[in-house]
Amino acid sequence: ETARSDMWLTAGLVILWIVGGVGILAWNYRTRIYLSIVKEATFPNIMQISGPRVEPKHVICAAIEHTIPERGVKVSAGGLGKVLDQMLREHPQCTLSLVHPMFGDVDYGELEDFDEIRCVVDGKEQTIQVYTMQSELNGIKRVWYILKHEVFTEKVKTAPYPPSMTKVRTLRYFSLWNQATAALIRKLKPDIYHCMDYHAALAPLYLEESEQIPIILVLHNADYMGVVETDFISDRFWKTVTQLRRLSLILNLKVATIRKYCMFE
Repeated sequence: ETARSDMWLTAGLVILWIVGGVGILAWNYRTRIYLSIVKEATFPNIMQISGPRVEPKHVICAAIEHTIPERGVKVSAGGLGKVLDQMLREHPQCTLSLVHPMFGDVDYGELEDFDEIRCVVDGKEQTIQVYTMQSELNGIKRVWYILKHEVFTEKVKTAPYPPSMTKVRTLRYFSLWNQATAALIRKLKPDIYHCMDYHAALAPLYLEESEQIPIILVLHNADYMGVVETDFISDRFWKTVTQLRRLSLILNLKVATIRKYCMFE
């Protein structure tokens, strides 16, 4: 008797599952998936700004990959390096300041001392030496600012980017890189900040409101743009304080700033 009851119960659940599946298909029988078909070119809807157009006279660009043709320097991992090569030749005439980290296995030749930058990363003060050189081509005054710090010089040109974003050392790298970029923006006072990918996109967060300038953020790989999976970060202090407080200490940013500009769920 018990076996027969179990058989009928199983049969009833199977029938219910089949009927439910058929019902869902019937409910959605009109559903369609449409691909976007572009039949003709369309112009972007650009915000119109009143007043005369102002051509920028000074553009600052920050990128980990870089090229210095006069010195035979080329640190490139792909498309971004090619974009920078083209910028050096074809950028509109102006002063083009290029901020790059120094790599330990690259010979930059003789560089001039420019400045010393101090910042705080993970609660510790860091000092970055800044060197410079310049040249001119096609009316473009190209000025390089090369940042020297052990966190930067331990990298090699065959692997220019830090490893997984789940490592605290990598977060410290980007904290140092962004704070140094912000310090140069503050000192040089350019008209526009051209940010290559996410790597130095935090830099404006270190500037006061009066120091803010227009920014162009160009994403060369929109599939992955610096996402930090905090649940997988390996750090002995990570579990002892809230994740945001720990990230705040590493990046030297207020928790409210990180929550407002850097977080999504």
